[in-house]
Amino acid sequence: MDASFDSWTSLFLLSASFGLFLSGVIFSGKTHRNYMLGSIVLGYALMLTYYVLFWTNYHLQLPGYIAAATEFTYLIGPLFYFFLRSTKSVTYFRWPHLVPFFLIIIHHFLFPLYPRHLFTTIITTQDILQNVHLLIYSTLSLHFVLKKINNKKGAEYRLKKKLTWLYAAFAICFFSYYLLSYSGYLIIELDYCISLTSTLIIYYIGLSGYKNPNTLFSKDTPDKRYEKSSISPKVAKKICQELEVFLEQSQSYTDGSLRLADVSDQIGFSQHYISQALNRYLNKNFNEYVNEKRFQYAKRLLEDPEKANWRMKEISAKAGFNNKTTFNNTFKKYLGQTPTSYRESIYPH
Repeated sequence: MDASFDSWTSLFLLSASFGLFLSGVIFSGKTHRNYMLGSIVLGYALMLTYYVLFWTNYHLQLPGYIAAATEFTYLIGPLFYFFLRSTKSVTYFRWPHLVPFFLIIIHHFLFPLYPRHLFTTIITTQDILQNVHLLIYSTLSLHFVLKKINNKKGAEYRLKKKLTWLYAAFAICFFSYYLLSYSGYLIIELDYCISLTSTLIIYYIGLSGYKNPNTLFSKDTPDKRYEKSSISPKVAKKICQELEVFLEQSQSYTDGSLRLADVSDQIGFSQHYISQALNRYLNKNFNEYVNEKRFQYAKRLLEDPEKANWRMKEISAKAGFNNKTTFNNTFKKYLGQTPTSYRESIYPH
């Protein structure tokens, strides 16, 4: 058996060792986000460990089921998506997302029992499903980041955004590896790219934790108002959908005096349930949700050529903003610029 380490395998073994250590450190934070992030790091570390064993042929001395470590992408994808959507006060976690991971692990232990003439077909199907699963969660993560937190500031949001792009790079390398492998154009350097992006993810998380300890170890602060409520995700979704329909049809968000009580009377849900639904389903409170609606409406007004001569005060009032400061801050939050700057970008002098 030819078993030897080169510069790459030595680097990846070191990275895997650091990942195992780092996951333990992150787990010690004992928060829901730490458990998610720690599991992600642990998954990458175990995959790297197996890849090193495979390249150096040491895997031949171990039980075949250790190859199940290559399937940790089925766990990393959902947990990464949960991590992105979770905050200090809200935990986003859905068990059905983890079903494929448990099924594929069971499959690995049962694989030796399958008819040998089906091995090639099973392995090919397995590779296709793994890549589809990885690309789905990469797409979901990118969509969430670009839509929900791309313009938000702070160490935690910066960590989430950069990790999302690294995770997308990992998915692309993974997909490219199998695409070239089945087409007969595979080169070992591309195989190393998968492990390299895994290494970058592990070290970036470690560096972020070193530079901003609160990003990884700040305690969760669940919203006490919602701890004892029994509202289900399905009900929360229904409430948010009905709220969306009501506000879009009535455009009552353009009323600067709009209150949660007013909306509650109109759609038939209690103020408590509406607040909880927004908090759990959209990670927003009522004022944030309404101001986002006002921003979207004001943005449309600014883009309307027929209203190009309207003063900012008119636009602000028409959209339902009660003061200039909130108007400006909301635009900066979602666009990174003031309403005036946005209009000038559309209609330069």
